[in-house]
Amino acid sequence: MSIIHPSCQYATKCALGEICSVNSSRHEPLFVDSLKAAVVARRNTYIFEYKQKFKSLSVLKKGVVKLCDENSNIRGVVFPGQLLSGGDFSQGYYSYSAVCATEVEYCQLAIGRVYDLSQIIPDFTLQILKVFSRTISSKQHWEECLMVPEAKLRLAAFLKMWWQSCGIAPTGNGYVRLPLIKKELAALLGMSLSTLNRAFQLLCDERQIDLHKKFIRILPGGNLFSDISLS
Repeated sequence: MSIIHPSCQYATKCALGEICSVNSSRHEPLFVDSLKAAVVARRNTYIFEYKQKFKSLSVLKKGVVKLCDENSNIRGVVFPGQLLSGGDFSQGYYSYSAVCATEVEYCQLAIGRVYDLSQIIPDFTLQILKVFSRTISSKQHWEECLMVPEAKLRLAAFLKMWWQSCGIAPTGNGYVRLPLIKKELAALLGMSLSTLNRAFQLLCDERQIDLHKKFIRILPGGNLFSDISLS
């Protein structure tokens, strides 16, 4: 269903947020027809697959998406507000598959309509460039996380980035499910499974987090996550 939500709750974090906020009040028919909003996909389903042709600019609004190579190895994650790029757009096809790590919600803007929209909507090209700029900034943010040398702090940096991006604060009794299984998370963070388990245990011993099987929460009074800077 192609609809626009003028007061979308994700607009401030979404890479398409400015485009939607500028154009939703105008009700430009071509824009409305080109935007597929609030698409919901279940966990473990594919948004797009490796070598599939680019057809749209997809932006994640809710949940977490895994980017996997042709051998199903995890190579990255996408958090809310980020563009589901899946590779170099100049190639014309996705170099990764996008798999829903959780139930997700996303929006799609048809690539084939971008030029036409730029001819009728002022500053539309500039808005699209901002979408890509925001995506590049997010990738740099992620690379900084991977460069944290100590395993415990690298894990903490990932958890902080995840919580901030998803807008969730699992404190007190509020447990949330880990977005990835431990094997995937270890591969993503460039460490062995045993090293990841030790990092989790250290954070638990320091009373920073509480881990219960696949669920996690931040413990009240912990300050490790507030001390980590990824900016």
